[in-house]
Amino acid sequence: MNITSRQTSAGLILTRTRNNKREYLLLLYPSSKIYWGLCKGHVESGESKEQAALREATEETHLTQIKIIPDFEMSIKYAMVYNEEKISKEVTYFLAEVLDGTDGSISSEHKALSWLPYEKTIEQLRYQKDKNIVIKAERFLREQDI
Repeated sequence: MNITSRQTSAGLILTRTRNNKREYLLLLYPSSKIYWGLCKGHVESGESKEQAALREATEETHLTQIKIIPDFEMSIKYAMVYNEEKISKEVTYFLAEVLDGTDGSISSEHKALSWLPYEKTIEQLRYQKDKNIVIKAERFLREQDI
């Protein structure tokens, strides 16, 4: 099957501190398999990747007090099949902090939302590509002493 389209998406690795512990936000995606993942979505015409990532996070979680943490950006590429179409996808992730302490709430796009400590986040993520993103984000935050 040849690649029939290309998609560019952007997302946020959302963090917060609660009880002096860092937590990460995961979303349960509707699918036939249990798939917990990060906030992400398509970059729309005229948007920067950062703007798209912030918009998607707000749409998917209803969180509005989000600050992107500078100097962390990571892109991944993969192929997927959707409706019998093979798609080449590139997703750029930014690291961000939720400032107001609220949990957020899910949109109609997802089944659930959960804040988890780092170790549980890694356990909950299904795909290694997602685990690698969070591992690198956690390493960055520790190196920056954030």
